[in-house]
Amino acid sequence: MKQWFTTGELAELGLNGLPGSKIGIHRRIARENWAAYTALARKREGSAGGGGFEYHLDQLPMISRLDYLARQVVVDVKDIAENRPEFTDCETASATEMTERDARLAIVAIADRFKRDSGYSTAGADDWFCRLIKSGSLNLPEWIAEIITSLSARSIARWRAARNKNNAETLAFDRSQSRKGTGILDRAHDGEVRNHILAHLANNPHLSSKHIRLAVKGEFGDVLDVQGRQVSLPPLRTFQNTICVWKNTYRNELMRLSDPDGYKSKVRYAVTGTTFADRLNEIWEIDASPLDMMCTDGRVNIYVAVDIFSRRMVIHMTKTPRAIGVGELIRKCIKAWGIPEWIHTDNGSDFKANATQRLLAALSIDVHYCDAYSPEQKGVVERSIKTFQHDLPVISPGFIGHNVADRKRIEGQRSFANRLGMDDDKIFKVEKSMVEMQELADFWAEKVYGENKHGGINAKPNEKAASAEGTVRRLAHPEALDILLAPLVGSNGMRKVTKSGIRANNEHYLIGTVMPGASVFCRFDPADAGRIYVFAPDGQTFLGHALNWKLAGIPPAELAHRVRAQQKTIEDEAITDIRAARRRIKPMDIVDAMRAEAIENQPNLIAFPKPETHIETPQSAAASDASYNPPSGSSLQSGGGSGVGSEATIGGLNKVVRLADRETDRERFNRARSMRARIENGEIVKDSDRHWLAGYEAGPEYSSLKQMVEDFGEENVI
Repeated sequence: MKQWFTTGELAELGLNGLPGSKIGIHRRIARENWAAYTALARKREGSAGGGGFEYHLDQLPMISRLDYLARQVVVDVKDIAENRPEFTDCETASATEMTERDARLAIVAIADRFKRDSGYSTAGADDWFCRLIKSGSLNLPEWIAEIITSLSARSIARWRAARNKNNAETLAFDRSQSRKGTGILDRAHDGEVRNHILAHLANNPHLSSKHIRLAVKGEFGDVLDVQGRQVSLPPLRTFQNTICVWKNTYRNELMRLSDPDGYKSKVRYAVTGTTFADRLNEIWEIDASPLDMMCTDGRVNIYVAVDIFSRRMVIHMTKTPRAIGVGELIRKCIKAWGIPEWIHTDNGSDFKANATQRLLAALSIDVHYCDAYSPEQKGVVERSIKTFQHDLPVISPGFIGHNVADRKRIEGQRSFANRLGMDDDKIFKVEKSMVEMQELADFWAEKVYGENKHGGINAKPNEKAASAEGTVRRLAHPEALDILLAPLVGSNGMRKVTKSGIRANNEHYLIGTVMPGASVFCRFDPADAGRIYVFAPDGQTFLGHALNWKLAGIPPAELAHRVRAQQKTIEDEAITDIRAARRRIKPMDIVDAMRAEAIENQPNLIAFPKPETHIETPQSAAASDASYNPPSGSSLQSGGGSGVGSEATIGGLNKVVRLADRETDRERFNRARSMRARIENGEIVKDSDRHWLAGYEAGPEYSSLKQMVEDFGEENVI
């Protein structure tokens, strides 16, 4: 089987988890720096220019390796048939048993061929073969896949040994025989009695056989139908014996119905070895749990982080399970290990708090929240916590047990001791404080757990981490972690700056570098209650410190003088330019701008005149007479009578001038045409008339009437 590949060959294979193009493969290799793993990368032999690399199969992501190896598995029906022995006594073997045996022998034959073709050792080939079975990557015959649903390397070795020793009969197995009931209660009413009894046990496991017999009697009567025969209800002893057997036979089914959590934890199949990481700090799993012991300062909680690649563990103890505990655990891990790519955790409020999400986002750490009530999705850290709880706390003073039964027993001891006047510290022999237990836990995680071989990786966690290749991401300024983990002001850190400063915990903090009205993001300084850190709303720009004179121990007058000076400096920089611009402003600037805009935006449109009708009322007629009659005592003299349209003199002076009739648009148009004709004929025209003509011809009225004359004729327009 080929195990070294060029980038072109990887692209042609089209494996799951890898890009399908050569350039995509190159980018993936460059991003993950495959060439740095010298044991898994080598110069390509025989290349013309001596360039190019080949990469080993183990360099590929796990999903890609499984895809490639699955293609190498050959399911040869001929091999299966040739390796199928006969029973020494076929009459004693059922068809189910023979099918079970044949499926196991077929798996061994396929595994042997895979070992020969792959070049792996027996242990290595069997391990990969089991992974392929669990991942569902193999295209097995349907009858084999229905029987072999889970597999381990140990099972393959046992089946192979049985075949090689000609003991294949031992591989026969009929699963249905373990539940083949022959008793009266099994067969009564075609199994309805059995189902009725099991239903009662699922609803209430504490029912006695006497209670269940009464329930069966009430449902089915004193006589049961057993395959056509009428049989009296069995005595209590029969119920007791049968129920005892059924509780063992149907243990898993009853647990699934009555104790779903216990079923998931103890019975439901969990595919192990499915949590993979290809490099150090690729995936961390974190979780929390109460410590199974008491300290002198009370019950404490532990937060645990595990690096999936190396299985290293970090333990952090805290009084209460809150977001600050998650942050302290992450800080502790980052300082020791570096920054991870992914963190897997559950949906606890401490893990989904704003402070935790801001911290992970600030460090560019992706987070995956497991489904609710699915601890198996972060099984590595769950098992690591169990390993710790069953080791160090058990041998330490103050141990209080792992479960309810342990606690009940210890509470019984405490109740008895309380009657004797003993307190909890004496009952549990509590000696260690949380700080002392933290020191012991750190030693245990580093020197005990870290130096013992871990079955999941077949190596010691510390050695696995030390031998890992590649780069470790670290903060350029580690002290920034202390600021990123500082407590938020309020629930989300957001505050509005007022003239009194920033309000936090019923106190006001003054800052001179941020003006009132601005929104800011704030964190408390854990080392100084009188100071908070102030950032831009996105947290990416530091704006300064805000101080509280009372908590910081600064005289209020001094603090006020300081922040006002900072405020004045910032404002003066802007005011200088504003004042210069202000001097250039004239009172009529806006009015002139408005008039210019109105002229510029004047529409190039004139409305056609509407038909008119004249009306007159008695009141308007009287008003008209008043407007034409002179004041009393005066006399008007005119050659042709009085009224508008004649010249009149008052006191020998010409005071009344004839009012010109209102000129219509057609009359203006004709006057303009007449004036244009005179100019074209060389006649003398006043300059004022020339100016008027030029403006009128440029206007919309002249253009529209001229167009109408051209379209409809002069006789229809003028």
